[in-house]
This record gives sequence, C-alpha cells and structure tokens, in this order.
Amino acid sequence: MYLGARGIEVIPNLDFWKDLPGLVRDGVRFLQNGCRVERRAPDPDSYDAI
Repeated sequence: MYLGARGIEVIPNLDFWKDLPGLVRDGVRFLQNGCRVERRAPDPDSYDAI
C-alpha cells in the first residue's frame, strides 16, 4: 500500500477482486455442465501446413 492512497487504491490484489465474479460464474457453469469442457472444432486456418 502506498502512502496517500485513497478509495479503491487501498484494496490489496484489486485485479483478483475485479476478476472474481467472472471466475465464480465460470466455475458454476463448469459444474452445471457436469464438469465437461466445451470442445470447439479447431479452425483449420489457425494451423500451419507441415
């Protein structure tokens, strides 16, 4: 914490606390989905030819 900090600046790990609601939402969706990961078909243009 910095001297003279005020308001939201005094919250430690602010980025974590801002991200927490989204992380909880993602976790709930994962559990509701039966702990399965959504698989997406890979984009053929995203791979380089060998």
